[in-house]
Amino acid sequence: MTDYTFPQDSGTGAYPENEGDPNDAASFGSLVGATQTTSVIVRGLGFSNINYTNLTFDVDAGKAYLVGDGVTTATSGVARDEVGTVSGFDARTGQTLTDNTVNHIFAATDLSTNDAPYIEINTTDSSPSDPSVKIGEINTTDNTTSERWNLLSGDGTITFPTELAIDSQDGSGRLVVGTNVYDRSTNSQYVITG
Repeated sequence: MTDYTFPQDSGTGAYPENEGDPNDAASFGSLVGATQTTSVIVRGLGFSNINYTNLTFDVDAGKAYLVGDGVTTATSGVARDEVGTVSGFDARTGQTLTDNTVNHIFAATDLSTNDAPYIEINTTDSSPSDPSVKIGEINTTDNTTSERWNLLSGDGTITFPTELAIDSQDGSGRLVVGTNVYDRSTNSQYVITG
């Protein structure tokens, strides 16, 4: 990480007339990421048509705010942390599940490819290497579903379907200390303490 302040130009006195910080996506994303440092679902991205026999399901269309670190600026080649991006997802049909295990489902985006959001499913609960947010789990051992994890509410609180989902995200280190979270099943609010 390098020292930086963004944005600056001649209006702030940092540059001569008609010069200033370049319009790098990483710098703008870093500015946005400063106010929301945790990836969240903005809307949608629920599950439907879960078929435990054929091991398939669909993901509803939606939108996610995804935060990544180490995103490099195009003009200066410097890495920025907590770079916020927004990705829209079309509905995905026929997603494949693994039998007799917990399938962890993530919404992610490949920043190195133009407009390339994707859904990743794994059995290890490992986050994709790209900016991502966990959107739920489908357990094919007992045929249960937990969806719409990390859903952003209107006041900025991150909501979860159950306390178990909150504990799972907190235990994996995906939630920042001080984050307000809400358990939708019991209407209870918590603060992540570490």
